[in-house]
Amino acid sequence: MARLRRPIRAYSAWAEEHTAERQYVAKLCVEALERALAVAESMIPADSPLCFCRSDPRFANVIARPDGRLGLVDWEDCGLRDTAREVADLLLHPNQEDLLGWREWQAFLQPYIDGRRSDADFERRLQAYLAVFSIFWLGLLLQEGLHRTDSGTFENWRVNQLEPNHRLRRYLARAHAWPDVDPDASLARLVDVNFF
Repeated sequence: MARLRRPIRAYSAWAEEHTAERQYVAKLCVEALERALAVAESMIPADSPLCFCRSDPRFANVIARPDGRLGLVDWEDCGLRDTAREVADLLLHPNQEDLLGWREWQAFLQPYIDGRRSDADFERRLQAYLAVFSIFWLGLLLQEGLHRTDSGTFENWRVNQLEPNHRLRRYLARAHAWPDVDPDASLARLVDVNFF
């Protein structure tokens, strides 16, 4: 929880020294943070079932082998984790969160969920982790934005091809839309919001 709070609080402190728009955005971030933390506390048990997971699950780590089979690279962060956490990170990683909508993910999700029927709480934890990972990535990108603003390198920054304010709006929209998995309505309300 402290790891999720730290970058949002740092952004809020920075915003206090800047415009009313930045302060408003900081308020929205803090609201989303506290909501996600409440979700996590109530929906993610301390003793979730663990499974060997690779971590860093993103399309950039999928390769095509010479025989046509798919493989995964970049295993240095693998270990025992909650599979619901791993799936949420796959769905919301900045490399791909804007590439597929919830409907498109079903080709992967439904067989995966069906294979986890012995884990009766998997879908509930997955929903909670979707709230948490929206805040995790929002905070990580806010932290990088603060660093780039201070160093004068913000103008050249792109987050996987997207302008950073747009990527940040997407994560804030996801956090505010939760438990709705489609952030479009929330994103439409944030279209004029700029973090930096």
